[in-house]
Amino acid sequence: MNIVETWKAWFSKKESDQIQLLETQLMPYLSLSKSQSITLIFSTFFICFGIHFQQSLLISAGLILYPFFIALIGLSFGLLVFNIKVIVQSIQSILLSTIIIFTISALYLKINPIFIDSQLFNNYAQIQLSDYLASIAIGIIGFIALYKSFNLFYLFIGFSLAVNFSAPIIALVYGILKSEYALIYNGLNTFMIKLFLVFFSSLFTAYILGFKQKIETKNIQHLVLIGFMLLIIGSGLYISSKNLKQSIVSFNTDEFIKKELTQKSIAVFNREIDLNNNKIDIYYNGVLPENARNIEVHKIYHIKKMDIQFHEIN
Repeated sequence: MNIVETWKAWFSKKESDQIQLLETQLMPYLSLSKSQSITLIFSTFFICFGIHFQQSLLISAGLILYPFFIALIGLSFGLLVFNIKVIVQSIQSILLSTIIIFTISALYLKINPIFIDSQLFNNYAQIQLSDYLASIAIGIIGFIALYKSFNLFYLFIGFSLAVNFSAPIIALVYGILKSEYALIYNGLNTFMIKLFLVFFSSLFTAYILGFKQKIETKNIQHLVLIGFMLLIIGSGLYISSKNLKQSIVSFNTDEFIKKELTQKSIAVFNREIDLNNNKIDIYYNGVLPENARNIEVHKIYHIKKMDIQFHEIN
């Protein structure tokens, strides 16, 4: 097979038998059976223990046990080919998995008599720049892996470790139990952005690869599905782009603080970023380096357009 034929095989519109084959491959992963539910329960406990006691191996073990992202790939595929069965099964799997993680983490956090540092959950509630890249990669490579029947076991392990869907839910639960509203907002926000990025990237990949169903006569059901898909994409892109800018500015600011301020006769206690007013407030103690206010230095870290204010704390 030459390059042209390979290109056509990959990107041409798929026939109904190819669509049916992928549906058959997907369905076993979309049904949350009794054994999968038990696995998810243990997975959630492992992640709770791992976050609580700062044991990354326990977190990794929990993530490997249950690959959350497959239902998102199923949902994007089902919407493109208007397969109600796959759509319903995918949504059901996402909702039930979320409910189980929420319930088990609430139980763990409620009955646990050992002190828990809330800062641990703050770290997992914040979405990082790397989470955007990892979530998009999961959607793209995950769909291709399912389509081409690659060795899914090892791929699922890698993908599960790359994006932690459970930790933001656990942080959200902790925020509810402790009435920490910032933690509730950040946990929910991070979870929803990760969901959307995996969904959208797999949807885009499936569309490019030719998994789309042409509907000659659109009935109410099809119109509802199209509206639902457009609503998810529109709202998801808006929220994700807004938070992506926040993540980029946060990353650049932290690099500026680490490289230009830390360990130079100065201690930085906190930094606050206000994107609405393009402002960064840095709270410090000590002697402020000369480079701190240098516009050319700010340009290196891509924060030139931000109004950086330094506040000395005595």
